Amino acid sequence: MTSSHDVTIGEVVRALRERAGWTQTELAERAALSHHQTVSAIEKGGRSLKASELIRLAELFHVEVRELLMGRIPRSPDLVLWRQITNPEARGKEESVFLQRCRRYAFVERITDEEPHRVLPSYPLDPGKTSFEVVGGWAEDIGKTLSLGEVPALSLRRVLEEHTGVKVFLTSLVGGSGAAARGDFGDAILENADEITTRRAFSLGHELFHLLTWEAVKTLSPEQESRNEQLANVFASALVLPAGGIRERIGVQSIETWQWHRFLSQADAFAVSPSAFLWRLKNMGLLTESRVNDLLASPRRSDWPSTLQSETPLKESELPRRFVLLAYRAWADGLISIGKLAELLETTVGMVEPRLAEYGLDLDLDESFDEATVLSS
Repeated sequence: MTSSHDVTIGEVVRALRERAGWTQTELAERAALSHHQTVSAIEKGGRSLKASELIRLAELFHVEVRELLMGRIPRSPDLVLWRQITNPEARGKEESVFLQRCRRYAFVERITDEEPHRVLPSYPLDPGKTSFEVVGGWAEDIGKTLSLGEVPALSLRRVLEEHTGVKVFLTSLVGGSGAAARGDFGDAILENADEITTRRAFSLGHELFHLLTWEAVKTLSPEQESRNEQLANVFASALVLPAGGIRERIGVQSIETWQWHRFLSQADAFAVSPSAFLWRLKNMGLLTESRVNDLLASPRRSDWPSTLQSETPLKESELPRRFVLLAYRAWADGLISIGKLAELLETTVGMVEPRLAEYGLDLDLDESFDEATVLSS
């Protein structure tokens, strides 16, 4: 007999399947259901889902089991803006995981009363008229507003997370180079963990530009999108390598005749790649384009210190530290169960302890509660 509860769940399954762009046959294959007719019966409310099937479908759609049971379809964000899409199918899966993590992050902020009160400013972007100089001015303005300090590359991610509530996730990506999103969970950025460390701050600044100009970004034509990406690159470069800081370090001397070690030490001081530093100098009029190309083409690049030329990215956990600390605090305060903590940490109850250990925490509250309270306050 068909029940109203089964009908409600079926409607949600159908809506999530259509959002994912799958046919009933594709969903049957992915969810290990016997046939597309099984999916059809579920969507019509004519077949109840087993507990194992509910869990499998929730994992496939990257939603919580309770959302299926309650018949609640998570609202899509206004837009997820991707940079350099390379694999549309992989992008769809990565986007689903990203959005689920954003909603979980917003959940722990809400129950711990840590929802951000400071919002990002908004800039009036017109891709056809906004100049590189204007965008550079925005970068200088936001750098001061956020108090990024003398080396913005080292503080940008922390400041965005702790002071503006931007949710920053670091994930190995196949579908694209990175993404920005805005939804009922707030603002979020998806970084590519496969990028070398000195590139990540630049990419973070690039996605931040899209959040700061969000209203214009939502309505761009393909031609405007190309120009907008150029503007985002200029913004990121000016944000991570502020002109004032560079001129203060260089002084009034000419740098056209500098040797390798001078450029390398300066790039290292700003925690950016040498190539990013050289092109920033060119855009500031301190180096000619031919000199930059000569430096980058020089066989002496093999003499670069290994810390600057390494192509091996620094591996970090995919779950932001602030998110984990808030989830841990929610469990310690009795707001969620150990099972819910395991779900938030994307592990099992039996593996919560080693997952917490990655962040210097454990289930002994006497040892780690004080640290979690301090770091998440």
